[in-house]
Amino acid sequence: MFRSVVHAASRWAATELGLDTLPGQVTIKICPLDNYGDALWLDEGKYRVRLSPQQSVKDVLGTLFHELTHIHQYATDRLDLGFKQAVWEGETMQIPKTHSKRPWEIEAFASEKKLLKKYSKGSIFA
Repeated sequence: MFRSVVHAASRWAATELGLDTLPGQVTIKICPLDNYGDALWLDEGKYRVRLSPQQSVKDVLGTLFHELTHIHQYATDRLDLGFKQAVWEGETMQIPKTHSKRPWEIEAFASEKKLLKKYSKGSIFA
């Protein structure tokens, strides 16, 4: 059931975020992680979202929406992360140490909340 919920939600979110109109391929992997999830830019037009199964269904959906927002940021060339620096909307910057101060994270957290609310409306996750 977990995989089918993630599959359905990812297709819905891809449309909501406009990922379905962009070239490229996104794979989603459910695997043990030290965090809730991450988004990886593997190669030109190839991306991967990894999700930890050690979350409630509602939390994994929020993580999915958050990480797909990062994929959208990568795919539209708004975000390019390096080890210590990032290019965010064309501006090179040092990556802030505080996760919540990173502009791409601020956007992803807001998107996660908005999408989760919209997706959850009238569902068992509300």
